[in-house]
Amino acid sequence: MDEHEKNLTEHIRSYLTTNSPSPGMHNNSVYCLADLYQILSVEEKSNVFNAKIWLYCYYLILEMEWDPEDFGGIRSLNFKKDTFWTPDIELNSITSNEYQSPTFQFIHYEGGLVLPITTSINAKLSCKFDISDFPHDQHTCILHSNSKICA
Repeated sequence: MDEHEKNLTEHIRSYLTTNSPSPGMHNNSVYCLADLYQILSVEEKSNVFNAKIWLYCYYLILEMEWDPEDFGGIRSLNFKKDTFWTPDIELNSITSNEYQSPTFQFIHYEGGLVLPITTSINAKLSCKFDISDFPHDQHTCILHSNSKICA
């Protein structure tokens, strides 16, 4: 680890904790995006489909933002999984799932972006759909999420 990376790591650690959200977390909010990567199968009669979904959850700590020029041009760093607080988000509208989490957390300079969750999920979802207009049909499926602690 060079001097710039060491100094930046110290800067980041001064804002983030392991066991709880940072007091500087913007709007005290965690944002999640679900990206449908692949439909694995469709069970039309039971209104169920199996899919691979990427779930990205992030939060912002605006005060942690840094100028890359001050740290040798470093714009982002990866840390080992669970180095910093990770929200306990679960998708509760999925009937069965299999999580495959990477082993790192991503921190980006702009806006103090902390991306502790990038998870691939093989999910079985229940969703009403009509494929009579196939292949031009469109469907809307709502995914509900919550914190495991508040469930």
